[in-house]
Amino acid sequence: AGDGDGAVKVSEISRRLILREFKGHTKATRFCQFAVDGKLVYSASDDATVRLWDLASEDSVGVFKGHQDYIRTGTVLKSSNDLFLTGSYDHTI
Repeated sequence: AGDGDGAVKVSEISRRLILREFKGHTKATRFCQFAVDGKLVYSASDDATVRLWDLASEDSVGVFKGHQDYIRTGTVLKSSNDLFLTGSYDHTI
């Protein structure tokens, strides 16, 4: 789940534990999704960036820029870890 401070948290709901916390976004995180392989997490933020996180190390392994405004939605294609779509208030996908 994303939060208002830009962090992304991976939690185990049944035990109410935060297993991983990724920090790097500078504004609220609006979208997060596991990659197909389950080893990576994508996140998108009001800072107009998409970040790719390594689940095991908690490191940011990619920062994607291109939008000029808040990113509010996205999806990772189920057929490939290499393809994702985002939608922004700048009216671009």
